[in-house]
Amino acid sequence: MTVGLLLDRLWASTDARQRIEQDPLFWPRRYDDLRDVEIAVFFASTLAYGRVELFRRVLVDLFALFDAHGGPACFVSGFRPDVEGRLMAGIAYRFHRARDLVVLVATLRRIFESVDSLEDILVLGVHQEAGMAAGLDGLVGAMRKAACEVEGVENFSQLGRGVR
Repeated sequence: MTVGLLLDRLWASTDARQRIEQDPLFWPRRYDDLRDVEIAVFFASTLAYGRVELFRRVLVDLFALFDAHGGPACFVSGFRPDVEGRLMAGIAYRFHRARDLVVLVATLRRIFESVDSLEDILVLGVHQEAGMAAGLDGLVGAMRKAACEVEGVENFSQLGRGVR
């Protein structure tokens, strides 16, 4: 029996819809707008560690808050830490405290003030340095810089553990 046939059988015996609802990929698939998708990918991938039933509850709460404000992009673009940040007070997962999530949202807001998408930063690095590693370094560097600016610190190590 070939590997392809084995994979086809496995796929046929899998309830893909039920499995995707348990997967962090469920969240970005709910949106069509690129910025909504990017923000959903960011938070789903940031919080997707540990037991699925634990981080899924946090994602349910976080995306319910986003959607109540018009979706992830609307929430981020209008985000004010002293107002919307308070709405995040009960949302935390392991070492990602509510304050860390507030900083991450504010960081994305800061980044989206200067670019249309996270992909723009990634692609710029890929083209300038001719490689995916350079693109990822550029994206991580931009996130770190924005997080430090948001928190008013000079060194990334001064940020909360859930931001680093």
